[in-house]
Amino acid sequence: MNKGMKKRALALILILSLISGMTDPVLAVSVTGAEESVIPENAETVSGAEGSEDSDAAEEVSGEEDETAVTEHSVTEEDDPVVGESVTVADETVGEASGIPDRDPSAENSREYDDSVITKILPPEPASLTTEYKPALQRLLEEMPATLFVEYGGTVFFRTDENGEIIAEEVAGSKSGELAVETWECLDDYDEYLGSYRFTPVFAESVEIAEGVEKPEFSVSVEHEEDGPTGGYIPDDLPYEVPIIGDQRTASVYQIHSFSPNRDGNGEEPTSYNLFETGMLPAVRNQNPYNTCWAFASLGAVETDLIMDGTVDKDEIDLSELQLAYYTSHMYDDPKDLHDDDQVSFTPTDKAEFYLDNGGNSIIAYRAMANMVGPVKESDAPYTNGPNTPLDERLSIDSDYAGVSAAYVISTKDRSGMKKAIREHGGVAVSFNYQKNKVFYSSTYNSYYGNVSATNHAVLAVGWNDNFPRENFKEAYQPEGDGAWLIRNSWGLNGYGMDGYFWLSYYDAGLLSGIAVAYDADFSIYDNCYSYARNPYPSGSVPYNSNSATIIQRFPVSGDETVKAVGIETANADLTVEVSVTDGVRTVTGSRQTSHTGFYRVPLDQELMLESDTELTVSVKLTGSTPITVLCEQTGQIKDKYYEGIVWTNVSTSGGFKIDNSRVNGYDSTIRVYTDDEPYRVRIMNGEENLTGKTLNLDPGTEEKRSVELTAVSEGRTGD
Repeated sequence: MNKGMKKRALALILILSLISGMTDPVLAVSVTGAEESVIPENAETVSGAEGSEDSDAAEEVSGEEDETAVTEHSVTEEDDPVVGESVTVADETVGEASGIPDRDPSAENSREYDDSVITKILPPEPASLTTEYKPALQRLLEEMPATLFVEYGGTVFFRTDENGEIIAEEVAGSKSGELAVETWECLDDYDEYLGSYRFTPVFAESVEIAEGVEKPEFSVSVEHEEDGPTGGYIPDDLPYEVPIIGDQRTASVYQIHSFSPNRDGNGEEPTSYNLFETGMLPAVRNQNPYNTCWAFASLGAVETDLIMDGTVDKDEIDLSELQLAYYTSHMYDDPKDLHDDDQVSFTPTDKAEFYLDNGGNSIIAYRAMANMVGPVKESDAPYTNGPNTPLDERLSIDSDYAGVSAAYVISTKDRSGMKKAIREHGGVAVSFNYQKNKVFYSSTYNSYYGNVSATNHAVLAVGWNDNFPRENFKEAYQPEGDGAWLIRNSWGLNGYGMDGYFWLSYYDAGLLSGIAVAYDADFSIYDNCYSYARNPYPSGSVPYNSNSATIIQRFPVSGDETVKAVGIETANADLTVEVSVTDGVRTVTGSRQTSHTGFYRVPLDQELMLESDTELTVSVKLTGSTPITVLCEQTGQIKDKYYEGIVWTNVSTSGGFKIDNSRVNGYDSTIRVYTDDEPYRVRIMNGEENLTGKTLNLDPGTEEKRSVELTAVSEGRTGD
């Protein structure tokens, strides 16, 4: 069919439509083809009234059948046309434009671009991410697509919305490739609890994007936005004020590790230090669902010290928090019978259904380990056993993996002291007040600053940044200055925070109301500990009006043991500690310098071997620059006043102790005596005569003649 025939056919259709009484505006039908375009025989035209008699006549006008013809827009009775819709007949446009883009590049609703312009951005695949817990924004961005597929150049066909905004709909003649995403911008407030968050890509400033091209969205869904367990930290309530040491102590007090960061030329610590970035920290632990943060923070500090010493690899060490929590709330047999009269029991309450929910603190932890109650390996008492599995009695004091030689109690107001401790010991156990529902926590900056002067959650400080901006805390609660500690949490949750880490302001009120504790740990594990101090708290103190005080306590020590060291708790910093142990005939001594308050183990210069049961007198002399405060343990019933789940009853069996020449009744000292068993003893006998340890004069020049028949008798292992 030629063009003349097509026009005549269309004209006839229009005439028939008018005859049928059609009152609506005319719909022009686009008919296109390769060379020729026809209206197929089976196409029905639209009349003004349904079932018009003239419809058959319209069909007859269609002319000859052309099987190669295609209809771009074939309209039937079921296809209700849109009035004013723009359609094309051959190269002409009939009707008014209302949103469907004209495919003519020369028309006003299309634009051509060269290859330097992005004309389409494809959505990422997948276009969403689901996390179990809410990660820090920085950590989340690392998980989002780094590139997107785009099209560039070509012709963009667009439309305008009701507000006159241009919206690109299609692009033709473009090329494709990948484009780097500089970052993703959150379209929602990431600090709020929304459950899901929308992000849009941000490209380099040099990237030119055609007008109307929409950026795709990437969505992040958080399954559990609630925080981990808090409330497990019992206030420290020390019977003394922890002093601020600052730079008063010399570095020689601490163990100096070769891989610690160098101090600045003026003797100051570096402005920032990040132990996480060194790769020396073990995996983040998970305390869920119990209130055992105190045990995780304390044992984390022990683990990091052993790692910093180079004695163990980070992947090889994992200490048991369950064992520490269990034996600070349950009785265990004291093989030396010094505190078997001390009763420890747990009673469930509304506040603490299980002993793992009763809580604890850094003081409870280090006093237990000073008595050789742990630490043991995680494999010996897995946390997954939970609170309903009783532990084997041997795990109380006979299965220790390491020993604690010092526990340094540091004021959290003492930034310099905390920095030194982190640099030398790896991690410092601290506590603060964590308010749920993100009151003080910023997910955007992974930072926390609170104004509550109390503590309820223990964590591990493993670094610092003096220049962390105060503006990087939640806008409604910002500290007075810059600076923050890098904190290792114990909520596991690799999806939480920055791989389980966050920043805590130097000025956090909860942090400043608590204490920090760092450890010196080693593998000097003794066989026995003699201690009257079973109570988790040094519940009493005796102020002494002198810069020097000697604490004297008597201990019954078993035979076939060798005395190796003495331990003491101190309420003063910067002390010289001198110890002596005597059996009335022999005396051995030892000494060390202290830096902070806390617990110190003093090795003896010479060992003291005991052949038989012996009552020893142990003296510990403390000398400092200020009046000495002597810590002690008060006898009588002491009840946990915070959770009411654990009751300690302490009955003195020591008979008291002395400070210089003054007896202190009703209290036990905090002295510990550490011994090793002698595995075998041999008696040298001459008949009935025991010659062990004696010197025989067998000089042949003497007049006395003696016949000696020596016999060696093994007495076996002590205790067998």
